[in-house]
Amino acid sequence: MKTSRHTRRISVVGLGYVGLPVAVAFGRTARVVGFDVNQQRIKELRAGHPVSGTPITVLEIAPA
Repeated sequence: MKTSRHTRRISVVGLGYVGLPVAVAFGRTARVVGFDVNQQRIKELRAGHPVSGTPITVLEIAPA
Protein backbone atom coordinates (compact mmCIF):
# COMPACT_ATOMS: atom_id res chain seq x y z
CA MET A 1 0.00 0.00 0.00
CA LYS A 2 1.46 3.31 -1.04
CA THR A 3 0.94 6.16 1.42
CA SER A 4 0.71 9.73 0.20
CA ARG A 5 2.33 12.66 1.98
CA HIS A 6 -1.06 13.89 3.14
CA THR A 7 -2.23 10.77 4.96
CA ARG A 8 0.86 9.46 6.75
CA ARG A 9 1.45 10.69 10.31
CA ILE A 10 4.51 10.01 12.41
CA SER A 11 4.83 10.47 16.18
CA VAL A 12 8.15 11.12 17.89
CA VAL A 13 8.35 10.70 21.65
CA GLY A 14 11.06 12.83 23.27
CA LEU A 15 12.26 16.01 21.56
CA GLY A 16 15.79 16.20 22.86
CA TYR A 17 19.14 15.71 21.17
CA VAL A 18 17.99 12.65 19.20
CA GLY A 19 14.21 13.07 18.92
CA LEU A 20 14.16 16.62 17.56
CA PRO A 21 16.44 15.93 14.54
CA VAL A 22 14.47 12.73 13.85
CA ALA A 23 11.19 14.67 13.92
CA VAL A 24 12.61 17.33 11.58
CA ALA A 25 13.95 14.71 9.16
CA PHE A 26 10.61 12.88 8.99
CA GLY A 27 8.83 16.23 8.76
CA ARG A 28 10.40 16.81 5.37
CA THR A 29 8.28 14.02 3.87
CA ALA A 30 5.39 13.43 6.28
CA ARG A 31 3.27 15.08 8.93
CA VAL A 32 4.95 14.73 12.35
CA VAL A 33 3.68 15.16 15.89
CA GLY A 34 6.29 15.45 18.64
CA PHE A 35 5.74 14.64 22.30
CA ASP A 36 7.83 15.51 25.34
CA VAL A 37 6.96 15.31 29.04
CA ASN A 38 9.11 18.33 29.87
CA GLN A 39 6.78 21.36 29.68
CA GLN A 40 9.74 23.78 29.67
CA ARG A 41 11.12 21.97 26.60
CA ILE A 42 7.79 22.40 24.80
CA LYS A 43 7.77 26.12 25.63
CA GLU A 44 11.32 26.49 24.29
CA LEU A 45 10.44 24.75 21.03
CA ARG A 46 7.27 26.80 20.55
CA ALA A 47 9.40 29.91 21.05
CA GLY A 48 11.75 28.64 18.33
CA HIS A 49 14.67 27.65 20.55
CA PRO A 50 16.16 24.26 19.69
CA VAL A 51 18.15 22.35 22.30
CA SER A 52 21.72 23.50 22.77
CA GLY A 53 24.01 21.17 20.83
CA THR A 54 21.23 19.95 18.54
CA PRO A 55 22.08 20.34 14.84
CA ILE A 56 18.69 21.98 14.16
CA THR A 57 18.19 25.58 13.14
CA VAL A 58 15.27 27.77 14.19
CA LEU A 59 14.05 27.78 10.56
CA GLU A 60 13.62 23.99 10.65
CA ILE A 61 11.19 24.11 13.58
CA ALA A 62 7.64 24.66 12.35
CA PRO A 63 5.07 26.27 14.61
CA ALA A 64 3.01 23.74 16.55
